[in-house]
Amino acid sequence: MPQADQIDPVVRLSDVSKAYRDATGLRRVLDGVDLDVRAGEFVAITGPSGSGKSTLLNIVAAIEAADAGSVRVGGVELSGVPEPASTRFRRRHVGIVFQFFNLVPTLTVRENLLLPLRLNGIADAKRADALLERLGLGDRGDSFPDVLSGGEQQRVGVARAMVHAPAIVLADEPSGNLDEAAGAPVLELLREAASRGSTVIMVTHSVAAADVAGRRLTLHHGRLD
Repeated sequence: MPQADQIDPVVRLSDVSKAYRDATGLRRVLDGVDLDVRAGEFVAITGPSGSGKSTLLNIVAAIEAADAGSVRVGGVELSGVPEPASTRFRRRHVGIVFQFFNLVPTLTVRENLLLPLRLNGIADAKRADALLERLGLGDRGDSFPDVLSGGEQQRVGVARAMVHAPAIVLADEPSGNLDEAAGAPVLELLREAASRGSTVIMVTHSVAAADVAGRRLTLHHGRLD
């Protein structure tokens, strides 16, 4: 099996299904989903709340496992990769923008950005500071997450996901808490990542945000169209 740093950044889902049990019974959120995203492609996925968009990203990131179907990244079937290798793969090659930020509360904004760099053996505070400046957070490096607004935390989450120049970017509502002015540089960062060869998959409720991507798909009733 290839090592994590040998995996080619191409995402391919074939007939992927996922269901959850709730008070009403078994609810299928993904029902035979097929998706092929090439390196250098920026794909936006829209759909109503609860349609499975975040679940789809989690499956691509190997955070959740599909109930059925094939999930391949660079030709490697993720269901066959043990958890330690999946963790290394995410750390080295994937940048995830979480919908609820997931910042480390005991670290400053700058330290949150430096964490993925240090985990990958990179010591480059200038890279972190440049990203913060670009996203309008140049004066927030020494602040802790709990004193930031929701929009500021979201931008920090985007910067943390992008700081190590990942081969795959998975963005869950990256501009959801931002107005047009604050959201524009976020979407531009994603577009630039694709232009450098990264595979970018974004889920969003925003039609304007989706229009920035090179390809737009809709997830509805478990199907991707």
